[in-house]
Amino acid sequence: MSATMVMPTTATVQASQRVSTEPVSSEPRVKLWTCDDFCKMSELGLFRGKRAVLLSGEIYEMAGQGNWHSVAVGKGLLALQTAFRHPQFWVRPQLPLELQDGTSEPEPDLAVVAGSPDDYSRHPSTALLVVEVSDSSLAMDRRTKTPYYAAAKIPEYWIVNLQDRHLEVHRDPILEAEIPWQPQGPPLARYATVYQVKADESITPVVAPGILIAVTDLFPARPPGDTF
Repeated sequence: MSATMVMPTTATVQASQRVSTEPVSSEPRVKLWTCDDFCKMSELGLFRGKRAVLLSGEIYEMAGQGNWHSVAVGKGLLALQTAFRHPQFWVRPQLPLELQDGTSEPEPDLAVVAGSPDDYSRHPSTALLVVEVSDSSLAMDRRTKTPYYAAAKIPEYWIVNLQDRHLEVHRDPILEAEIPWQPQGPPLARYATVYQVKADESITPVVAPGILIAVTDLFPARPPGDTF
């Protein structure tokens, strides 16, 4: 899935019910939204029928999901729920993570967090493992989202690459500043280890050394002659 940035309308600004106390400037400036703003907009139905994510105060509207993307999310959910058992783990499908900067709320296709749903009064701020299923969104999943997951100190990030039919593994998050979150723009963080695993191989998650997951279980079974 690809993404486009959403430019909120005047009605959106009014709906957020926020009053600025900053001095009025003649210079135009970008309005950055908080997680609380974003939540209020969602409650008001401004994203109804759409899938939007908030990154560093900017709202991105994601493209609709194709069939193969949906199938891969479903298969990944089954595979992770088998590997990460309740109540020690909660596998969250396409639900938000509310990151520590207060202006970023990505929505990974799959996220494994510790504990059970009743342990959370707010969206989790981190995870043990996040997974993005990538077709047209591959560039965004590789470049845009990676520093956010690294800054959240998520030990492992997987990209299920439907285009090339392999798993891209990101491990060992590194913060490139004591406080990686910036006033504007992506955080200063990255993963030190990045490699690929073929679809006919298996992988053991960093946080679960006793678990072995067949990578093919994360991909749709491709009909003969079909492409993603």
